[in-house]
Amino acid sequence: MSATETARPPLWPVAVELLLVASSLTIAALSSQVISPRIPAAALGYVIGAVAVTIFAAVYRAIRNSRRGGGTFRPSRLLDRTSWVLMLLGLGAGIWNAFILATELSKK
Repeated sequence: MSATETARPPLWPVAVELLLVASSLTIAALSSQVISPRIPAAALGYVIGAVAVTIFAAVYRAIRNSRRGGGTFRPSRLLDRTSWVLMLLGLGAGIWNAFILATELSKK
């Protein structure tokens, strides 16, 4: 990157976070009502929501902070807040899936 270029935070980790949150919420909604073998679906929803979303939020922050180090950096409060809100939603979806998983495991 040359000295005249402006560095910006990456968009792709936030987009992946959005897709993962939507997937985890969909799995939680379906496994609480429709899906028959609930244990694998709830476990997958937990991993996607609580773990994968948090990993991509950390990737976003790491790339953003590395770009902040040199040259001109233009921060994006919208992306920062969106990533933070998506991480909270992912954790909430993960907790919902964990509750479904724990409920199913307690029935056995």
